Amino acid sequence: MLEKFLEIEVDEKGDPIAAGLKQNRKLFCGQGSKQLQVCNSATTMSSFGKHPVISISLKGIQGNGYREVEFGIKERLTTAFQKHYYLEKYLDANATLLPWQAMKDRLLSLMEGDPHTIDIMCSIQSFSEWLYNHHGNSSRVYLLIDDFDSPVINAFSNFGHNMTEFKELLDLMQGILSMGINGNEFLEKVIITGTYHLYMDDEFAGVANITEYNLLDDVKYAKHFGFSHQEVENVLKKSTIATPISEVEQWYGGYGVGGQVIVYHPESVVVFISHQGKFDQYSVHKANDSFVSKILYSGEAKAALKKVLSEDLNITGDETDIEIDPAENYISKSIVLLCNGIFTPTMVDLSKEVLKLKLPNEEVKQFVKKVLE
Repeated sequence: MLEKFLEIEVDEKGDPIAAGLKQNRKLFCGQGSKQLQVCNSATTMSSFGKHPVISISLKGIQGNGYREVEFGIKERLTTAFQKHYYLEKYLDANATLLPWQAMKDRLLSLMEGDPHTIDIMCSIQSFSEWLYNHHGNSSRVYLLIDDFDSPVINAFSNFGHNMTEFKELLDLMQGILSMGINGNEFLEKVIITGTYHLYMDDEFAGVANITEYNLLDDVKYAKHFGFSHQEVENVLKKSTIATPISEVEQWYGGYGVGGQVIVYHPESVVVFISHQGKFDQYSVHKANDSFVSKILYSGEAKAALKKVLSEDLNITGDETDIEIDPAENYISKSIVLLCNGIFTPTMVDLSKEVLKLKLPNEEVKQFVKKVLE
């Protein structure tokens, strides 16, 4: 959705399409009740449709070794870049946008999905430059990356014991960030979503000016981590579902963000509405991926889940650390379950390394009971 909001709409040649033919504005600013609130913000709308966008998802990339994971990353990058297929016209020998053959070779390898490792690391830098130049040097590029740490987390789960290959993957991910983002004058902003607080010090990440917004201590954007009570109530009123809002809250609400704001799980609410008000487990099953499952079904986690069914869970010390450091073989199981919607905080004091957790709602409680069977 963010990609649709920001992107410059172009035709098959990569030229901006006429205002009357644009479709994205209809998604956000349709007529009457279909108009979203964002259309009422002049400041936000000033960025609408003004930027080239590179959107990459690394979610679910797995493998039993480095080469398999690298292949998955190549495929995702190629998928992202092929959305801008019109850039292939610059492979022509007379094209001036890519004056050097090495540039043409890199574009070709990225489009065909067979780049060398160094091309993978340089891909974001190169592609953002080409997009910026294609659009007349007038609009810098937005880079959207979802689940950036997914390959690392899954690799830690699958072959973390092989430190040679695991370190090779860490180096690749470091290169993608540092070579693609640091000092990249063609980028307007980089937005990385859906990640754990993966431990990356300056030597690893090589990226400056990072601002983090997380579930535990963010206040500025806390209300946007899910649906508010008022938003869910408004949706129910517009539907044919007669279920009281209190029951919906009991099943899909209860998530605390920033230590104060309570929100509903957005995916669960949307699927609940689409299923005409049938209560079921719609989103929590995603906690069953390979990495989370190993934690979820471990003896330590099961003991915590059994306790938290009847009372709040107090955790202290290292277990409150929101940084996940697979390279050092350290992962806070409670934080992993928190980030996957199994736990929600009721009290947060990270300065004193104290965190109180509970199960947020009936959807999660039903899931936990099945885990403990």
